[in-house]
Order: sequence, then C-alpha cells, then structure tokens
Amino acid sequence: MGKMITIELPEDIYGLLKAFSKEKNIPELNKVIFHILKTFVNEKRNRLKDPIFLPITNKGSGTDDVSEKHDKYLYDN
Repeated sequence: MGKMITIELPEDIYGLLKAFSKEKNIPELNKVIFHILKTFVNEKRNRLKDPIFLPITNKGSGTDDVSEKHDKYLYDN
C-alpha cells in the first residue's frame, strides 16, 4: 500500500495541473500528479545510469586524454 500525502498548491500550479488533466483526458487530479511524479522519477533513474551525468570528482579522471577520447571512456564498457 502506498503513502498518502497532502500538499497545498498555488493557484497557478493548480490551474496548470487541471489543464494537463484535460489535455491527457485524466479527470482525477491525483492520477495526474502521480503520472507526473512517476515520469520525473523514471527520468532521474535513467539519468543516473548514463555515464555522461555522473558527478565529477575532485580528483579528476586520472587520465590526460579525456577530452580527445571521451566517447571511449563514456561508452566503451
């Protein structure tokens, strides 16, 4: 079973959600919000899997040819 949350939305955000609800033909606002949140979380998960979005360390990569061979380092596993 999921968790219940309650949020207060500014009028402009509420209006945008209602418009999105109409556009997507999803009458229940909670389902619209769930759809938006699920899409956001999935995009974040997918980004974390892509090496281009990995955080940069303070130590650097330890190699001096990264700018020339970046595709090799990012995508040759």
